[in-house]
Parts: sequence; structure tokens; C-alpha cells
Amino acid sequence: MTQTPNLIALTFSLIVLTFSWMARGEASLNLCVIDTSQANKEQAVEQPFNHKLLADRDALLAVIKQRFQSFDITVNHIATSTWARSFETAKNGGCLIAGMWKNAEREKLFYFSKQPISQQQLGLFIKTGKMLPADKNVVLAVQRSSYISPTIKEKNWQIHFVDTIEQSLKMLNAERVNLIYGDTAHIGFLISHNEGYANRFEKISPLIEVKKAYLAIAKSVPNAKQIMYQFDQSMIKKGEGIEP
Repeated sequence: MTQTPNLIALTFSLIVLTFSWMARGEASLNLCVIDTSQANKEQAVEQPFNHKLLADRDALLAVIKQRFQSFDITVNHIATSTWARSFETAKNGGCLIAGMWKNAEREKLFYFSKQPISQQQLGLFIKTGKMLPADKNVVLAVQRSSYISPTIKEKNWQIHFVDTIEQSLKMLNAERVNLIYGDTAHIGFLISHNEGYANRFEKISPLIEVKKAYLAIAKSVPNAKQIMYQFDQSMIKKGEGIEP
């Protein structure tokens, strides 16, 4: 399959599509862009995306709009929200989420697109020149609500949860933690845009995991299965999506 410049690694931005019906009986979708980086107002810089063919998030928004428009569901506006609120809304059948990881619990509640629409390259960063202590003494900073790879769970490490990646970088710089974990493109971008972090951190090779994410719709939404089927068929017809 040809990968077109329509897909994006959603590491710090999630796109939520709120489902509603217009008075005429036509379906419509409201798009909400969730930018978790804005939890830290000190660094409101434009964020990158690590899909090599994509320049910005607008391309993914455009693809989603086009695919739903192809079967007469209209996307009518963009807003912002929080991940926790959006997940609850989605779980209750109020919206679709673009960029959700699969797990057994979620698959009981949601239908997922056949093809992934985004991906993250998950890895670790350490402070330059530092060595790790014995496993039981390693403290790892992880952003709340992040997917934690089984490889990490197998370690006998202490996990310290933070609200933002920026917070984890500050903790690593102050040597309050030994490692930080997350999307390597996002972390690398934040490091490169802070002069105080120059040459302060190193990415550990190899990557921990490449995690793919999907469009999701609650099974409680009327015609949810058909809506997802139509989306899948539209993506396949256009040759879009990341290889499963």
C-alpha cells in the first residue's frame, strides 16, 4: 500500500469527532483538536509530527473530513477539549476519537478502524553521561494516560507519573528521575526547542515499541458499525492509512 501524506503520529495532539444530526436528517461531525502540550503554558510552540511525509496536523484533519464527506457525513467545526473529557464523551457515544490505541477493555466498548491512522515511536531518554542504577532503583517518568509498553512493565522500575512531557524533562534534567519514556519525536522536538537542554539528554537505542492508533467509535452509537465500515471502505478506496 502506498503511504500518502495524510497520516500523522498523534503524540501530543488527539483529534475528537463529535457526532450529531442536523435538522434535515443529514449526519454531521464536530472536530475537536486536543493539544495536551498546552497543559504546560510555558511552551506554546508549534508541535511536530513524526510521519516523514506530513508537515502538519491539518493534513490529517482534511483526510478525515474528506473521508466522511464521501458518504454524506459533514464535518462542521473545530474546537478544543481535554483527553479525559473526550474519552468519557466517546465512551458514552457522544463522539468519535481519531488516534486511540487498542486494548481488550477498549475493544469491548468501541469499534476500531481496520487500518491504523497514526503511530508513535516509543522510547527512552537518559541524561547525558549518566548510568542506570540497579533495576529496582530506576525511576522512570511517564505522562499520565500514556500507553506503557509490556517491555517497560516487565522491568522492576519505579514509575513516576507526570502531567506533561515537559515536566518529565525538567525532572530528568534535575536528576529527580533516571529515565523518561514517550514518543521520541515529541521528546526530541521539545529538547531541540529549549536552549537549556542542548546536549543534556541522550536517546537510548533501540526503540521500545512502535505503537499504532486507530479511529474509534462507541458501539452504543446508532449505526456505529456501519459508520466505521463506510470509513474503512473510503480509506481503502483512496489507498490511505498506515500498513496494519
